[in-house]
Amino acid sequence: MTKRKNSWSEEKKERYIKEGRGQAEQENYIPWLKIQDVSSDGNVSRLISWKTKRQHEFYQI
Repeated sequence: MTKRKNSWSEEKKERYIKEGRGQAEQENYIPWLKIQDVSSDGNVSRLISWKTKRQHEFYQI
C-alpha cells in the first residue's frame, strides 16, 4: 500500500501553481516536483548549485 496519492487532479495542479512551483528563476525557482512528491525505491541526491545557489534534487528510480 502506498503512502501517498499519486493521482493528479485539477485541485492539485492549481495548488502547485498557487505555490509558485516551476515559475521563478535562479535561486527563487521552486521545482514542479519535489522528492517527497514521487515514490521511489531508489536513491536521492540533493546538491547545492554553485551557479544558481539553489538546491537540485536528483532522482534515481
